[in-house]
Amino acid sequence: MRSYSTRIYATAVADAHVSAERTFSGAVIIRISGEIDATNALDVWSSLAPHLETGGPRIFDLTGITFLGVSGAEVLLRAADRLMDHGTRFATVGSRAVRHLLCAAELDEKLNVMRGVSDAVHKLSHHPTVQVLEQTS
Repeated sequence: MRSYSTRIYATAVADAHVSAERTFSGAVIIRISGEIDATNALDVWSSLAPHLETGGPRIFDLTGITFLGVSGAEVLLRAADRLMDHGTRFATVGSRAVRHLLCAAELDEKLNVMRGVSDAVHKLSHHPTVQVLEQTS
């Protein structure tokens, strides 16, 4: 199966690179590579934030991450919170080491960690949004 995508954004920040592309299915893959730590977390957030506002599912592709510090995890959590506030479906994929780190920090469920980009695109593109309504007494 052939994959279609259009690159919509790319920027480099100190020791990290952020790019985004929209897939044929409408999902936006946000690729973050390099290192995210306290020295560049704000810059990574500034590069990432504009891609959290428009429609379509989001996939954080962390397969190119070589170091993820606490500040980097905080950036991901902030992005996840923003997407959840907008009702946007999302997933996070990464190398085995990144997935292990997120699982050990008990962030795997909140960040909706999946094994690969193709799995995430498939799951997010083929499942409708489920809306949970709060009950009032």
